[in-house]
Amino acid sequence: MKVALVSDCYLPRLGGIELQVHDLAAELIRAGHEVTVFTTTDGSSAAGDVPVVRLPAVRGIPLPAAVQHLHSHLESFDVVHAHSSLISPLAWRAARMAENAIITMHSLPSPSMPWPATQIDRYVGGARWTAVSQAVATVLRQALTGRSVEVLHNGIDPAFWRRSRSATGPMTIVSTMRLTRRKRPIALLRTLEAVRDLVPGHVPLRASIAGSGPQARAVAGESRRRGLSGWVDFPGRLTRYEIRGLYASADLYLAPAELESFGIAAL
Repeated sequence: MKVALVSDCYLPRLGGIELQVHDLAAELIRAGHEVTVFTTTDGSSAAGDVPVVRLPAVRGIPLPAAVQHLHSHLESFDVVHAHSSLISPLAWRAARMAENAIITMHSLPSPSMPWPATQIDRYVGGARWTAVSQAVATVLRQALTGRSVEVLHNGIDPAFWRRSRSATGPMTIVSTMRLTRRKRPIALLRTLEAVRDLVPGHVPLRASIAGSGPQARAVAGESRRRGLSGWVDFPGRLTRYEIRGLYASADLYLAPAELESFGIAAL
């Protein structure tokens, strides 16, 4: 089968959708399918195992040349699988164009943020909706009255992540995230500060918050302000293998985000 995966966000930008789309493409290729990823994310990925078409855009909005490329190429695919976050103009455009399209919603809208689900649904036409979790599916079903929304979970390889932990060293707390306001890294620092206050001073603690993003500098500064620098570190963006090593050293994983659609990092 010839499959097009369309996602506004993709590697080398790092996040849940980006990694899931890449992994899905790689697994489909291993299963014998012909797969191409279409994206408006600039750059090149170190993972060269998946064909990628990078389309021109300005501030995330596809340029006319990108739309024309989609129009002239998508008709040759058997299935178009569009991966949507709260704002995904390329994915929505692809779903609108394709004869056989499915949209997977990866994000959970905030109750305080108006998200025009019915307008998007009308725009994409007959595309079939799925969601990465029951929580997201419930929101979509409430917004799209009469529309079927099935759950299509993100996939992980448990064997890759299963590692025994060394019994030595201090109690270790870890978290991985894109350092953005939505992921609540400052709230995580407040939690770590409370943990340190509750645990007797003679008990050593270590915490590691891995990831990068627009709040990186503010988070590091807040950590210093709260006096956490001696036991909380920020290794930055890590590879999947480095994250696996970090998890293997951990006693506890903290997930501070309140609007997590799937929580794949915790899994």
